[in-house]
Amino acid sequence: MKYFSALVFFSLLLLFSCSQEERIIDQSNPNWKTLISTSDVNNSIKLIEQPTGKVLKEDIFYEANGEFLSSKAKKMTEFQKKIFLFLPDVYKIEIVDKDNFKRLSTLDFSSEKKEPTGICFANATTAYISFGNDSTVDVLDLTNYQIARTIKVGKEPVSIVNSGNQIFVANKLDNTVSVIDSRTNEVTQTINVPQVPLFLDVSPDGARIVLISAGTGKYDAAETKSPAFITIIDVATKQIIKSKELGRTGINAIEQVPTALASTISNSGFVSTNEFLIRINTLNGDEITNMGKANHLTLSYNYKRDELIIIRESSRGIEGITANSLTAKQIQKLIIPANFVALMPYQ
Repeated sequence: MKYFSALVFFSLLLLFSCSQEERIIDQSNPNWKTLISTSDVNNSIKLIEQPTGKVLKEDIFYEANGEFLSSKAKKMTEFQKKIFLFLPDVYKIEIVDKDNFKRLSTLDFSSEKKEPTGICFANATTAYISFGNDSTVDVLDLTNYQIARTIKVGKEPVSIVNSGNQIFVANKLDNTVSVIDSRTNEVTQTINVPQVPLFLDVSPDGARIVLISAGTGKYDAAETKSPAFITIIDVATKQIIKSKELGRTGINAIEQVPTALASTISNSGFVSTNEFLIRINTLNGDEITNMGKANHLTLSYNYKRDELIIIRESSRGIEGITANSLTAKQIQKLIIPANFVALMPYQ
């Protein structure tokens, strides 16, 4: 397929989040739970025990609130025992209590028709929300769930992360990364990066930002394709340490359509594409290693278990696995509904 539709693009992009909560690894329980949102008629969120596949709740949101979600939850992010459900098709974020899934608040951006695509948390009381069809980042007061301020950034800010008080925003159409200081809520720097920046993550020590740019001709209508790139940015200096094509022998960077990025605790990062699972070195960007060939829909890092979660498409349908965070070797298979939209660990 030459181009990905906008719907598929946002579905893949919205699987990722930024959270600065304490990360404690616990692999003691062989059976663990996942929340999986689906595109069925009720936009349900299923609570499924893995790897047994036992459905504990057919629709945890409906059971808790007595109503169905108004649209598909294309992303689910946890912070401080709260879960943020992203519904960009109706310009909303639903915030629910993790323990009972009761609705705490609804953030409604429909008056401006802004589609929320990402969130990060600079501290316990302040979050930053990006909008993939706009040029703004909203500052959210977590004490009362009110928008405290709107910050102008580049065009189509599709991804947002933070390291401490420094917020990094990937602006897809501008080929830039905006840097916001959470102490002033102002853009302090704009960094020029390779074409079509899409996915941001933070190195385990918080010292570097990892950026994956898709290149042209993959998510847009450009007639000429350009290579996908990995870029490493130093948090302290806001300077690019390394920018390199996402390719090597056997991996053509021009043909790679990135679908996700995940950094793990060992200075290794993983990029999923339409063709490969690629391991990168998040310390300096030098390592590009082919970890397996497949049509990868997305991947994420489950820091609670120090495992990769990989979702891919095969002739048998959509498959999910957990994998070692260094070698990407399969640990166990996951049960994934056919109408899968997004997955979040729920332990």
